[in-house]
Amino acid sequence: MPDNPVEAYTCANINLTGIGVYDSQNGNEFDFRGITSGNNSLLVTLDAGNNTILLTFNIQQIIDDLPDATTTQRGVLETATDAEAIGKALNNKILTPSNLAAIGATSTFAGLIEIATNAEALTGASTSLAITPANLAYVNAAQLTTRVFADAVARAAAVPAFAGQFGQQNDTGQSYCAYGTNAGEWSLLVSESGDNSGTFAFNTALVAFTGASTLQIGDTINPASLDVSAASYLNITATASLNLDGGSKLLISATSIPADSVVITGGVAGNPSSKLINTFISTSNTQTGYTAFANGATLRTCDTATVTLAQLAQIVGTLITDLKAVKLPAT
Repeated sequence: MPDNPVEAYTCANINLTGIGVYDSQNGNEFDFRGITSGNNSLLVTLDAGNNTILLTFNIQQIIDDLPDATTTQRGVLETATDAEAIGKALNNKILTPSNLAAIGATSTFAGLIEIATNAEALTGASTSLAITPANLAYVNAAQLTTRVFADAVARAAAVPAFAGQFGQQNDTGQSYCAYGTNAGEWSLLVSESGDNSGTFAFNTALVAFTGASTLQIGDTINPASLDVSAASYLNITATASLNLDGGSKLLISATSIPADSVVITGGVAGNPSSKLINTFISTSNTQTGYTAFANGATLRTCDTATVTLAQLAQIVGTLITDLKAVKLPAT
């Protein structure tokens, strides 16, 4: 302060808010207030070289002074480890997004789970997605929906919503069931009565017709065929019958059995083939080496009471000649 007694000097706090550092004047002395901290959360130090008072927050002390957060009080908490999150026992730790990834729900652990889309619910394959009532409503509506095809072309292009969905073809009135979820994966269904024309593929080990059942393959107006493919068999059990009506054919390897033929096994038990009767007899089941009878005479009748040995020889010779005529014995 200048030592001029004529001049009068004063001090004043000009701040609009807060507390000023000027306190009062005592004669020629101006008194200023000191700066300190009410606790260790704020550190007050002097930077003498810069004539500056430094106010520094003691962050750790502030954290230590804050209370723990509870359901009724704001405060601070430590983040949980994944193990602590999975344990679900502590009430003084908080979860982070990385913890959430570790607590996914399983069949044995209650945790977070993603909600399935309608398409995922309909597919029914995921074991890590949750189903909502809305998903169930969508699935129920979809499963109750029957696909309708105008014709075979439309059916071949139709994609089933799920395996087991039913379909109806309008131009034939036939019913189908989906066996997959790709375009055209529809199997023709056999109805209890009525027209079941079409191509059927039985992929089961056994198709059984019991009791008084009848399997009719076509009719005189709508010819059809029963195709028993390679490595398969048609088993007609005891008391059953295979009835081939007039005009029906029995084929082996897609070839009609010739007239006047027999069905035989072709070298392997159970594998059928066919041969003409005369070919079968003359090549497969013949006895050769019969000698021509000298002084033979055709004789086909006799009196058993008076027949002679010569007459018996003539009868045997006539019989062998007759058999050779139909090629029963080759020679």
